[in-house]
Amino acid sequence: MRFTAAHELGHWVMDLPSSMPEKTKERCCHRFAGAFLFPAAQVRAEFGDVQRSRVHPQELLNAKALYGISMQVAMYRMKDLGLLSQAGYKSLTYMINANGWKTNEPEALTAERPRRFESLVFRGLVEELFTLSRAAELLQLPISALDPKMCGAQARPAFA
Repeated sequence: MRFTAAHELGHWVMDLPSSMPEKTKERCCHRFAGAFLFPAAQVRAEFGDVQRSRVHPQELLNAKALYGISMQVAMYRMKDLGLLSQAGYKSLTYMINANGWKTNEPEALTAERPRRFESLVFRGLVEELFTLSRAAELLQLPISALDPKMCGAQARPAFA
């Protein structure tokens, strides 16, 4: 999901010529998404600063877990930054295909849960902009699900 969103962002922010073939545009947006989600400094921090011909699959899985990207994105970023030789890239591609990881990578990423709205509701609660019952309503939770020790005293509306 993150990669797809970043890919679509690439379509919005890059000024790709209308004469560019569609396949090339898609490749550009894929590279944009990879760079957006896994910037060069982080790639170098994870995989080192010199070109390598071999990468252990666990290194790719670690990057996957840490940055929320696929193993293939990590591999492509290494290749794009010159940190993975052509022979190393081919070898990893073969291993990924042979293990069926092109469509079903190990260690599936867990779905992200956006928390900004929840944080804003709790901020409004402590700033006494609304009541505990209104906070529960906004969060679509029963009042009993909100821990009173975590919520402090019953908030009162600011405009009472």
